[in-house]
Amino acid sequence: MTDGIVMPIVVAEGLDVTFHRSAGDVGAFYESWFPASVEHRAFDAEGRRLELYAEGTALMVRARDAAPGPEGAAELAQLLRELLRGRRDHDAMLDELTLAQLLDLAVARAGFLP
Repeated sequence: MTDGIVMPIVVAEGLDVTFHRSAGDVGAFYESWFPASVEHRAFDAEGRRLELYAEGTALMVRARDAAPGPEGAAELAQLLRELLRGRRDHDAMLDELTLAQLLDLAVARAGFLP
């Protein structure tokens, strides 16, 4: 189920961040045990929190029903800033970028999976 999810999908285990073009790509990359076994966060491009869950042996993605809007946008932007900043403590340029700009830059650097 991907109703309302804006691509790309971002999945993060700490600062290990992957970018996916579709929910199917997420399911192809991660195994069904992943959501229950690994602490992770998942977002769509607008910052909606996503839930990864197993349905049989398939990994599925859905938007969480907790809030109708992008309640995780600030968290996603901060995650992307940390990812892009690397070892530097601060980068004034990154602080000025919008979520969409940060996402474009991060995807350009890391690429899509699988």
